[in-house]
Amino acid sequence: FKPIILFPEGTTTNGTALVQFKVGAFAAGVPVQPVCLTYPNKYCDLTWPPNVSLGSTIFHMCCQFVNFMEAHYLPPYNPSEEEKKNPQLYANNVRALMAQQMNIPITEHTYDDCKLMFEAHKLRIPESSVASLQMEPISKIFNLNVDEAKQLLREFVKYDQRHEGKLNYDEFATFLKLPPDSEVVQEIFSLVDRDEDGMISFKEYLLGVAAVRASSREEIIKKSFEIFDVDKTGYITGENFSLIMKSKFPTISDETIQHFLDQLDSDKSGHVSYEQFKTFATNNLRYIRIAKLMIDNKEKKLQEQQHEQPEDILVDLDSIEVETLDFNIDN
Repeated sequence: FKPIILFPEGTTTNGTALVQFKVGAFAAGVPVQPVCLTYPNKYCDLTWPPNVSLGSTIFHMCCQFVNFMEAHYLPPYNPSEEEKKNPQLYANNVRALMAQQMNIPITEHTYDDCKLMFEAHKLRIPESSVASLQMEPISKIFNLNVDEAKQLLREFVKYDQRHEGKLNYDEFATFLKLPPDSEVVQEIFSLVDRDEDGMISFKEYLLGVAAVRASSREEIIKKSFEIFDVDKTGYITGENFSLIMKSKFPTISDETIQHFLDQLDSDKSGHVSYEQFKTFATNNLRYIRIAKLMIDNKEKKLQEQQHEQPEDILVDLDSIEVETLDFNIDN
């Protein structure tokens, strides 16, 4: 067979590290000829990273009299029996060898990570705000793909007024469409702000949403629905929804409550069924985290009340015993 040229990274990068190799070139378990390409140009970067357009790359290439490229041929790599059985191991070992030759590090980032960085560039926020994310493990653990991550990023950036890839407390409250003086919002902010720097980064937000996806959402949604279904009719009325929202968020405006109701009551029937409630919650995962916190607080209060009652009874019994004892002594 004639040799086939394959680019195992499956994308273009800036050449400062080797991202994960795709296993297609190694699945056959046959020897490969590693070739390392470098571009030793002083003024123009020909590597074509995702945040640079093809037109811009061609233009800058034309601005140089000569564009250099070096090809370094490494000895053919013959896979071991173990590597033949495990294409991922085979790919990783070849990548390590090529990185050593090029004197650059390897990274576990994939093409999906490059797509997310490209989206950040289009949204005009620092690529560093998503550079530390690795979509492959997130996808495997939380079943959240890069297209969903891009959609979450677009929603997140709408409220990032400084275009830093972070939200401060007020921006986060606006993002949730809830009053900033709410204790629930304050507690959610503290939970999501893992590095405690007073800001919510996109990474922190994404991992928070991913964790909600991996949790028992159905149970949380059911319990949340029961909180709003005050009359236990199987539907949430506008009056009951407004009552619960104002009890949890005293300063919330009527306009905000109506905004939520308009989204929940998709058929404009005047009440919200469980299926409508579930659809809204599934499409707005950030509110599931808030709902879980409300449920936990409610259960905590019930436990405290149950714990306090036996103590009150014990005090009453003690007082009765003392009075009885005093009476017997007097007699």
